[in-house]
Amino acid sequence: MQIDPINTPVYRHKYDISSYNRLPGWKIESLAFLDAPYDGSLSKFAHAENMARSLWPSLRGSQSWNPWLERCLKAFTNEEYAVRRHGTVIRTIVLTGCASAGKTHTAGLYTALWWLSSPKKSIAYFTSTSRPMIRKRIWPIIQKFGSGGVNDMREDKIVPFGGNMVDSSTTLQAEKGDDKHAIYALAVAQGDTAKAVAKLSGQHAERILLVIDEGQATPEAIYATIPNLRKACRDLTIIVIENPSGKLTPSGRASEPADGWNSIGEDSTEWRTKGVPEWQYEPGVAIRFDGTKSPNVEAAIKAGVDENGICRNGERWKDPWPFIYTYADSVAAMDPERINTLSYWVQDRGFQPPDGTLNTVLTSEAIERNGREPFLFHSSKRTIAFLDPAFGGDKCILQFAEVGKTSEDSGVGSYAGKEGIQLTEFVELIIDPSSGVEIERQIAEQTKSHCQMKKVAPHDFGLDATAIGRGVAYAIAEIWNPNIRRVEFGGLPSERAASPTDYRPEKEVYDRKVTALWFRVREMVLNGQLRGIYREAEIEFIARTYEIKSKKYSVMKKTDMKEAIGYSPDHADAIAGVCEVAMLGGFDMASTVAESINDEWESMNESEELEAVLDGEDGGWGLGEV
Repeated sequence: MQIDPINTPVYRHKYDISSYNRLPGWKIESLAFLDAPYDGSLSKFAHAENMARSLWPSLRGSQSWNPWLERCLKAFTNEEYAVRRHGTVIRTIVLTGCASAGKTHTAGLYTALWWLSSPKKSIAYFTSTSRPMIRKRIWPIIQKFGSGGVNDMREDKIVPFGGNMVDSSTTLQAEKGDDKHAIYALAVAQGDTAKAVAKLSGQHAERILLVIDEGQATPEAIYATIPNLRKACRDLTIIVIENPSGKLTPSGRASEPADGWNSIGEDSTEWRTKGVPEWQYEPGVAIRFDGTKSPNVEAAIKAGVDENGICRNGERWKDPWPFIYTYADSVAAMDPERINTLSYWVQDRGFQPPDGTLNTVLTSEAIERNGREPFLFHSSKRTIAFLDPAFGGDKCILQFAEVGKTSEDSGVGSYAGKEGIQLTEFVELIIDPSSGVEIERQIAEQTKSHCQMKKVAPHDFGLDATAIGRGVAYAIAEIWNPNIRRVEFGGLPSERAASPTDYRPEKEVYDRKVTALWFRVREMVLNGQLRGIYREAEIEFIARTYEIKSKKYSVMKKTDMKEAIGYSPDHADAIAGVCEVAMLGGFDMASTVAESINDEWESMNESEELEAVLDGEDGGWGLGEV
């Protein structure tokens, strides 16, 4: 419909906004939000808040609207940290911290507000690791704000949101059929990475918002799409959400302080970030949520809550905002057995574990000192491989390595002439659940093909044959060769000597097979006999802690590790398997570190803390779980 600009009355609204139509309050706020701050406007945050409360009146006084939600919204709209280059404004924000901080929920709310302010000029991408996680964490938030309608205060009724919801593809379009201007919820890990990269790289708009949920487990390929997103974009916002599980993870790199990690401490709650030039990820801000400083915890302290949950006034304590980290969560975190564990720092404090506070299987310093430069081999070497056939959302990793006699030019000093293991490439096998072919068969076919291309002999290939891995082992043996190596990660340690200088059987030193396998990697690295540990694997090795239980070494259970860092240590497991394949093939260990491990064990054995453990039960570490 054409508008006659001469005879059509002009409506003048607050914030110096004019229109030919009467506008509802939320629309006025959204138009001001687009250009704020300017003379006559409020702050960008104030307009976002007004818009939210106008669109969804139920948010007024809601327990969902809390101080941490406001911290997030202020970070998303912050002008101090915004970068302006050649007419484009770029905002990069990392939300890092404890579990139950409301980070994902608030990012979803902001995505709806941001996109609705100008849907026909905007694309919003909301990513998570897998399709189940999309349905569980992200899509319900978009549905909540995108399907329920919005408040029209002119007529005092709820009217449609204005977009077209396509649930099957987790997409909210500006108009039906408009695949360019939309909110997309994308799975970005496992077999979906290539599709997500193509989607992020192939579309351009004047305004783009990218929210990366579970940033610590998101492939770096997603971050590498940022240069494509910047093309022809005038307003780019990138929000990374993480539970801080390692400085080397992609989200850890995004959250690195401008002045380095040593410039912040466990009391820091906000800092300027350095940026990652190779991704064209600009410097911005990191907002940290510490469970000990949750609004619920601070309110409970102010109310004088005692150990029985009774306030100073005699009433039983009730959290003002039950949907974020509660006072009960903080009490549970102070359990002596939880303090200073990996889960405590990641899930409760929301902070990178301080150096030296945890016993981890490996450290970055050990890898840097012993395992960076590639080996140079004498004339003979062979290629070996190991498969971690993970199902149920974990990665299916096929790891390759070369084994041979090392030369003096490798910088291995006294170990020259001894055998070394050089990790080479890994392959993440793609599983298609919709295929008519059984999953075990799919994995077996891909494994055989890759191994034959690398000229891996069947007896130089192994796999984790625990539980569901048995079916994969049978399939590989059937279609390739039965002389493969089956390793039971979930089984008992062997009768084999723990190391060349520790003749005790593995079963007397380690609580279960997976512990023995991971400590074998540790010894090989410290000996300088294993090189090529790459970043994904390094993150996993330095995240897995260990302790001594009932006089035996015990690494953190995989379920606890997944809870703490958000994903399974599939790369590290595959490397541990490669080392076991080498050992089964006669690899010559030249150990000098076993004595130091024994000394550590003896020292811990003499401690009062260990004596107390030895007087009790076995700590609940069950066999069969890795």
